Amino acid sequence: MKVNGQLGCNLCGEIVPQDHSHSISDGNGGFTSYCSEDCYKHALQLRSHTAQRIERKLNTLSMKLSSCNPLDEFTRLLEKMNQLHEAKGHDYGDNVKSYANCRTSEDLGIPAWKGAFIRLMDKVSRIKTFARQGELKVKDESIEDTFLDLANYALICLILYREAAQFERDRDGDCRLDAAEYLLKGDLVGRIVK
Repeated sequence: MKVNGQLGCNLCGEIVPQDHSHSISDGNGGFTSYCSEDCYKHALQLRSHTAQRIERKLNTLSMKLSSCNPLDEFTRLLEKMNQLHEAKGHDYGDNVKSYANCRTSEDLGIPAWKGAFIRLMDKVSRIKTFARQGELKVKDESIEDTFLDLANYALICLILYREAAQFERDRDGDCRLDAAEYLLKGDLVGRIVK
């Protein structure tokens, strides 16, 4: 520290005498100087107390981390996903379970699960941008919310995919049933299959 162009005490600000024999290494190849032995001793005590406080905080943090059960965190995140899912469903103005916003792709001939997948990929793009740039300009959705949205969209994709697959199985089952009925009845016309 400089005081009026002269070396100043880093504790009290007084000018350090020319012999400045009271100094402590700053850890970067330099030294911190003190004007008297009292300031020097006091600085050593402060450093010691600071180091002890830091050590206590690190121990506390370490204990918190070691006591954190990853399964509890996973469960907490699942609950947060559900809250976010319900809030967004409310904001879209539809029944949360109907996924009407994802079903709009069906108007264009795109299965709903693929429409949801496109929305999922939008979230992936947002995360990729964050990974590259380290920040997001639009602040209305945090990166954590984006991760939760991504997980929610993955589940919505799965639900809608299963729904479509069940529809196909049911439709194919109706065709088999219609063919069996045709053979059993000997009906030459048969039934029109959807």
